[in-house]
Amino acid sequence: MTPRLQKISAIVAASVVVVLLGVIEYQRRIHSAELRGLRNQVASRDQTVEIKDGLYRRATLEVENLTALLETSRKEVSSLKDELAGDRQKLLTVTELAVKWKRAYEAEASAHQEDLPPVVAPSGSDTESSAVRKKVTFARDFGYIGVDGYTLTDPAYAWVRVVQKRPLVLTLALSQGDDGKWSTYVTSSEKDVGVDVRLSAVNPKLLSQKWYEKIGVQGTVAVGPGLVSAVGVTYRLGSLQLGPVAAYSPSISGAMYGVSVTWHPFSR
Repeated sequence: MTPRLQKISAIVAASVVVVLLGVIEYQRRIHSAELRGLRNQVASRDQTVEIKDGLYRRATLEVENLTALLETSRKEVSSLKDELAGDRQKLLTVTELAVKWKRAYEAEASAHQEDLPPVVAPSGSDTESSAVRKKVTFARDFGYIGVDGYTLTDPAYAWVRVVQKRPLVLTLALSQGDDGKWSTYVTSSEKDVGVDVRLSAVNPKLLSQKWYEKIGVQGTVAVGPGLVSAVGVTYRLGSLQLGPVAAYSPSISGAMYGVSVTWHPFSR
């Protein structure tokens, strides 16, 4: 083969490889978009499920523009959007939780009754003397919260205090299965405090590789009866790594051209 023919063959081979890479990448993106659409259809219909006491799960949407999902009618959420826009930050995940008691805290409370002595108004004052008033103090510890207070009679009066006895701890976890499906898990430290995952979304684009991050440069040197050196450019497509390669050996006149294919069978 003449040098001119070799050069033409190398250009044709490189062009075929580039076109093949483009077609494969295009098909891969279409397939990924279709799968993402199907997963989002399922996630949009999903509801929060309590797997066991204090453990909740809901399917997670895959959305690139997470800021658009934020409800700006609420002042605190609007402040969040302004903060993100000012710092030019991109959201990776958005999760909105609604926490509420599963039931009312009600039970008998320890109580104590006593008579308060009457108050005699000083002579000549406009203040009226009061009769004996009955006072009932009460208290109840529910574990998560505590309640105490008292009541008075003649005239009727009541005072109550509700105290949080220990913090409510919520643990949020985002997971992805082998099928690509995202899920949000939430745990509650209080079994009587329920959690509803109203919104759960992730931007998988921020976690995926950019196209230029998949480009690689390879070099090979083989020693045997002769010396062969090769260089090439590769592009990662899933578990395959493809690209043109050029090899040179002093024992062979001219360069050799070909295609490099590397298979990563255990990659994800």
